[in-house]
Amino acid sequence: MALKSLVEDHVSSSMYNLGQCLWPNKYVSDVRYVPKVQDLALVLIEVQYEVDYEFIGRVMN
Repeated sequence: MALKSLVEDHVSSSMYNLGQCLWPNKYVSDVRYVPKVQDLALVLIEVQYEVDYEFIGRVMN
């Protein structure tokens, strides 16, 4: 449902698969959608109770 609301105006959500959420640096994402074709962007969904400067710094780097 979240993916559909993010991309449905531009591309069908069926063009994405759920991806692995564990990153090489041991961080874990809540949800990661991987495009089936190279022309589409990766979609990450992070659910945060509290957003602080440390979190923003991790997201931007």
